[in-house]
Amino acid sequence: MHYDLKRDSGRGTCAAIISLGGQYFALTNAHVAYDKLSHNDVGSEEEQHEINANIDLFNKYNSYAHYVRQEDGDLDYAFIRCAESFKQSSLNGNYTIFDIQNKKLRFLSSKYYNDLWCEINDSPVGLKVYKRGITTSFTEGIITNFDNSKKAFVVQGVNGIPFSDSGDSGSLVFILNEDTQQLIPFGLVYSGDGDHSYVLSLWRTLRNFCKKNHLPSVQLKFVNPLCAHDFEFMPDV
Repeated sequence: MHYDLKRDSGRGTCAAIISLGGQYFALTNAHVAYDKLSHNDVGSEEEQHEINANIDLFNKYNSYAHYVRQEDGDLDYAFIRCAESFKQSSLNGNYTIFDIQNKKLRFLSSKYYNDLWCEINDSPVGLKVYKRGITTSFTEGIITNFDNSKKAFVVQGVNGIPFSDSGDSGSLVFILNEDTQQLIPFGLVYSGDGDHSYVLSLWRTLRNFCKKNHLPSVQLKFVNPLCAHDFEFMPDV
C-alpha cells in the first residue's frame, strides 16, 4: 500500500491571502490543503506505520507546510501558492475576512508576539478571541486552557454558540486590543471536539516555517485581510 499525500484538498477555511517573496499564498491548515493528512489515524498497524513514514517525508520535503501530532506539540499549517493569474485585484474590494465594526487589523513585531505568547501562556484563562470560518462564520470565544501536550490553546464558545465546527479548520483567530481597538492576529483553528476548539499560535507557525527554511526572518504582506504595512517575523528575537 502506498499512501499518497499529493494535493487533495479537504474542507476548511483560508485564514488569509499573503504575499511572500513577491508571490501570493493562501494560509490554512496542512490537513485542509492535503486532505489525506486528516485520515492519518486509521488502518492497521502496518498501514499506520506507512502513513507515518509518508508524513515524515511530507514534512521533510515540503518547505511550505508542516503537519505533526506528537507528544511535544502539534503543528498544522500550509502556505498554498496561488495561480500565476492571481492578482490582488482579484479580491472583491467589498469583502474582507474580518468586518468587526470597521476595526483595523494590526500586525506586530516578532518581539511583541514572543512577549504576548509568554504572557498568555502564563495566564491564558479568560482571554477573549474571535474568528471567522466558512461553517460558523464570525464567532467569539474564551481561552479556557493551554494544552501543554498539544502546545495549543483551548477555546470555548460563548452564549452556547460553538467557537468552531467542521469546516472552520484554518480560520485565523485574533485578539481585540481594547485600548487601541485594533485586531491582533493570534493563531489558527486546527482541531476541535464539539465543545472546545484548539488553536495553534501564529508565533509557533511562523517560527517553524523560518527554521524549516533556514530563514533568519520572513516578510509577509497580508492582502486579505489587508494590512497597510509589511509584517517581518524574526524567530530568534
